[in-house]
Amino acid sequence: TAKEISAIYGPMQYITATNVLAHISNLHDFFASVNLLLDKNGVFVCEFPYVIDLLQKCFFDTIYHEHLSYFSLMPLLPIINQNNLKIIRIRRTPIDGGALRIFITKNNSQFSEDTHNLDEIIRLEKISKINQLNTYKKFAIQAKNLKVKIKQTLRKIRKRHSIAVYGAAARGNILMNYCQFTKKEIDFVVDSTPYKQGLFTPGNHLPIYAEVEILHQMPDYVLILAWNFAEEIMQKQKRYQKKGGKFIVPLPRLQIT
Repeated sequence: TAKEISAIYGPMQYITATNVLAHISNLHDFFASVNLLLDKNGVFVCEFPYVIDLLQKCFFDTIYHEHLSYFSLMPLLPIINQNNLKIIRIRRTPIDGGALRIFITKNNSQFSEDTHNLDEIIRLEKISKINQLNTYKKFAIQAKNLKVKIKQTLRKIRKRHSIAVYGAAARGNILMNYCQFTKKEIDFVVDSTPYKQGLFTPGNHLPIYAEVEILHQMPDYVLILAWNFAEEIMQKQKRYQKKGGKFIVPLPRLQIT
């Protein structure tokens, strides 16, 4: 495909891939294609969830079928280098709880390698022991403990109050199924995406409604499973909050607003 595109359009000055890299199975083929497509001084920019943030903040709900990889820099760097590419800029960004944004060019481009920030991130990864199995065993224990805390909190609230869920995205369904939530804990789910409305969540078969259902039914609490957009959601639902509604945000730490 890269050869066909190159033959039609010529070399590219700019290629971008946001939340794409984690979905790709053949990384060597992918970076070889990037090299083939780039102009001599062209720049490839990719952004993806950073495994350090996943581990430190216990974002277990971001582990699902679409993501084939959870990247740190150390194993990614050799793949980039083996395909005659180099990193000219690398930054951590706060998007979706924490990501890496990497600017890549051909080895013979006019740009210098970002050695300072590369060294800093590699040092952080070594300190964080991301290349040791025990780090991931600790993460598993952390995830289980957080699951228990979320379940206990919701069951305690549920004894006297109604609870709705905001967000029928992949991460939300992972959390609900991992915590084994059913109609015993949750009344209904709302989502802003029209094609999800009128359907049911996988696994626990909860009905999905439009956001306006929150004001129609006025549940005592709304569990925000799209926690990466919690601030925006709470702003959108000011009327619900003014009427006495409360929000539960499960990650990165369980809090009730």
